[in-house]
Amino acid sequence: AAQGGGGAVRAQRGPLLRRIARRHFLQGQHKAAEARLNEALVAFEIERQPLEGYTDGALAWRSQLMRLAHLRKVFLPFSRWPQPGGPPPTAPEERRLAEVATCYELLSQIYLMNHRIRLADYCARRSLALGLRLASLAPVVARAYADLLAVTAATGGSRRAVAYYKAQGLGAWRPL
Repeated sequence: AAQGGGGAVRAQRGPLLRRIARRHFLQGQHKAAEARLNEALVAFEIERQPLEGYTDGALAWRSQLMRLAHLRKVFLPFSRWPQPGGPPPTAPEERRLAEVATCYELLSQIYLMNHRIRLADYCARRSLALGLRLASLAPVVARAYADLLAVTAATGGSRRAVAYYKAQGLGAWRPL
């Protein structure tokens, strides 16, 4: 019985850390929020270590892979998109995806405020990828596009890329 209770506590660790981080974020305690969000991602078993532990090269590689996957979806006709095999995510898995996407979205904002652009880019892309997996359009998708818009503008990205992220972000807000 003790193991079952421990498993339940372990399952709630990620969401609890995310909520604590949000409170720190809203109070302007960004370092504490960043630490709790990194702990949450490890608790969710999404990341093996806090994001600061990755090299710039590793983050660039991960961001590039997500960028290519997103472009593939944008430019392939819908009928040629890979169809998910198996049943849609269960309600608990849906909540878990939303929690993790929110962790990355908050981290993206924190990293952007601290001019840690590569980390902000990586987190915004992860948030977007996870948000797009949700069964219904979630606010996290629109916020991820807004974060990508800010990252692209901050790095001197093309006007076309800035316009794309702006249009996608506004388009994601309309149905909400």
